[in-house]
Amino acid sequence: MGKGLRLLLLGMTLGAAAVPAYAAEGLLIRLYYDGAPARLADTSFLPYVAYDEYAVGEVSAGYAAALSARGFRFDVLADDPALKAIWEVALPAADLPAAADVLLTVSPGHYLLATPPDVYIAAGDRAVRLSPLAVDFAARARTPRGLRFEAQNEVADVVAAVNRGRYERTVRDLAAFGTRFSYSSKSKEAADYLAAELSGTGLTVKRDRFFGPYLKKVAAAGVNAAWAGGQEGVVARTTNGGRRWEVLGPVGEAEVHSISCASADVAWVGSENGTVWRTADGGQSWTESTLGGGYVTDLFFLNGRIGWATTSRNAIYRTDDGGATWIKYADVADWPRGIAFTDSANGLLCGARGYLARTDDGGRTWQRLPSGTTLRLEAVSYRTATEAYVVGEGGTVLRTNDSGASWSRLDFRTGRYLYDVAFRGSEGVVVGGIGDVWRVGGGAAWEKREAPQFILYSAVMGSAETIWCGAGAGALLHSDDGGRTWEDQASGADLGSPYVWENVWASRPGRGGVSGTVLVCAHYDSLSKRSKSETPDVPAPGADDNASGTAGVLEFARASRGHDYRRDVIFACFTGEEQGLRGAQHLASLLASGGEPLIGVLNMDMIGYADALPEDVDVITNYPSTWLAEYFSRAASAYLPNLGVDVNILPEMWRSDHGPFWQLGYPAILAVEDWDIHYPYYHTANDTPDKLDYDVATALTRSVVAAAASLAAPTSVPVISTLDAVEVYPNPYKYGTHSGRVYFANLPPHCRVKFYNVAGEFLAEGGNGAEPIWSLELEGKVRPLAASGVFFFIVETPSGEKTTGKLAVIH
Repeated sequence: MGKGLRLLLLGMTLGAAAVPAYAAEGLLIRLYYDGAPARLADTSFLPYVAYDEYAVGEVSAGYAAALSARGFRFDVLADDPALKAIWEVALPAADLPAAADVLLTVSPGHYLLATPPDVYIAAGDRAVRLSPLAVDFAARARTPRGLRFEAQNEVADVVAAVNRGRYERTVRDLAAFGTRFSYSSKSKEAADYLAAELSGTGLTVKRDRFFGPYLKKVAAAGVNAAWAGGQEGVVARTTNGGRRWEVLGPVGEAEVHSISCASADVAWVGSENGTVWRTADGGQSWTESTLGGGYVTDLFFLNGRIGWATTSRNAIYRTDDGGATWIKYADVADWPRGIAFTDSANGLLCGARGYLARTDDGGRTWQRLPSGTTLRLEAVSYRTATEAYVVGEGGTVLRTNDSGASWSRLDFRTGRYLYDVAFRGSEGVVVGGIGDVWRVGGGAAWEKREAPQFILYSAVMGSAETIWCGAGAGALLHSDDGGRTWEDQASGADLGSPYVWENVWASRPGRGGVSGTVLVCAHYDSLSKRSKSETPDVPAPGADDNASGTAGVLEFARASRGHDYRRDVIFACFTGEEQGLRGAQHLASLLASGGEPLIGVLNMDMIGYADALPEDVDVITNYPSTWLAEYFSRAASAYLPNLGVDVNILPEMWRSDHGPFWQLGYPAILAVEDWDIHYPYYHTANDTPDKLDYDVATALTRSVVAAAASLAAPTSVPVISTLDAVEVYPNPYKYGTHSGRVYFANLPPHCRVKFYNVAGEFLAEGGNGAEPIWSLELEGKVRPLAASGVFFFIVETPSGEKTTGKLAVIH
């Protein structure tokens, strides 16, 4: 639209089909409910950054329609890709930057502005950037140079090599484990199976071990003693600087939201069910204190006796006996998030909507302080008795040097969420975003340090140089040099089963010297639970969700055997998807930390069920990945002209293994049978192989292979000049377990296959015509190999070339 203001009101009469989609970092919307302003948090919207009832980010047509259906309406206050940053400023009108557009006058001297990407508003504590660091959505939505789709005969050969019978065998093999629930021993057996199958294609397999439950919160009592807690109530402890972490098991089985410690033996854990747990013997035993509802948002202990707790019910509690008893001291406003004290009387509190308060009577009364922002404030920490720091949403960093009477805003030049601030003496650290770390020493300026690409939820300093960070994606980061170098201490075997999980993946190096890596992935874990009363793992065969996608990854690896690609290709099988995309988050973060140049991620999740024929493939994308979705559509249409492709721009549909790659800025798409899940056996014990349509599943797999192989650019085609490459499977064949057929793959054209018993008597024969595969039905009305035993076969080409082999049959 160019610079200036555009206002578009989505009226009450707009239907889903009439709702447009918006995408730009220059997008600002204002949300209403029943005519009144509504906070975006009320809708679970928050695509990037929320500012009260305003949001910066992207809006899809599907999500806009969903908002409309729930009674929400929104104004589009700005929608221009050229406007990269949106700011909240408190400046006189005459001092507003000339390059900025006024999007909204909140009040005189209080504005929302938009600026081009090269403009930075240097107004100290009077300006805060609401949008994230610049991401050029318009440029990211275009196909990168050198990646225009062109049909290739070599790709057609790879697509044709995707084998229906072999695919079905894989699905049945995976379902036969009974469960692949991430916490079960069967999941580890499934990982062994996947590693063997990938290895059988000639690839070098990597088994990436990580800690399943996120250890988001950390506490330390010196260089050697530290505690960590996270999902499922798991708590871990180290007494040797993290060389070994002892897992203490679930404490209360509710997620740990806060943790504090006084020593290697004394610690407190605050959980999401409003309980504070205390141990005085290194976690061997715990005592429980239940607070008055909500969850414990923060814990702070001044020493082994005096401590405070905040809850989501806007309450402040205090203990003077080490957590044996808790007394409710005060009710406060705006969802308290972080609390800290410099002595038994003086403390600070921060929370939602820019809430800041201080107390001088140990927490009985609180005085509201002007913070200068309405963004959420997450954590507070004292550096000295009078100097303190607060961090939070939108890259907010506030500093006081007079015990909170006045505050200044520090300019960290980031719009990312900052989760924690911690000090050890004069040394301090601020963490958040994705691998964002700032470090300060005595009297020095804050310095940006780089950490692995994980979301850093908390930080603690064991000494002036020792830092631990609780992170997502199964990482527990440690630095002993002030954040210059890092190690992940949560990936070691000492953490023990069942908490250590494995991603199984392999890389095929490119032979053409072309930059960029193609990643094809699926999750192999399964879940069978729709209510709290159900058991998640017995049984959880997970045929459609997601043996179907995992079989597709293996089939691409098999079909690629004998081909060289110009680009690197990664074949990845993730676990922990059902627990929150944990495997994908872990590998995506590792690849990003290593600078892996992923040009496209293709995720398969539930591709085997047909609720109606003909079934198409639904492709889910966000705006930066639209070029990849279009590329996929062209490739699928070129090699599978009878398969429909339905592209859906749904940035809110991140709940599969493509989501973590979106979060890190990689182009990624999801291929699925139906994105709104029509499958009636979803997450039940009835998700079994007999529910799938293997013609549909094979076609959807071939569509992904067509796109991935085209991106990877094959350079050679395997030529079968003899019968050495003939493959027979399943062998042995088990009645009642396998699919009813024995398959012969990699056959030259117009072969004949003849079967004999051990006495040399002829039993059956058939041929493959022009196709490279032929199958013999064993469980139909006519059973040519009816008895158990070993049978012989002869494969003969039209030129007279022959090969022989054995087939075992078990009833």
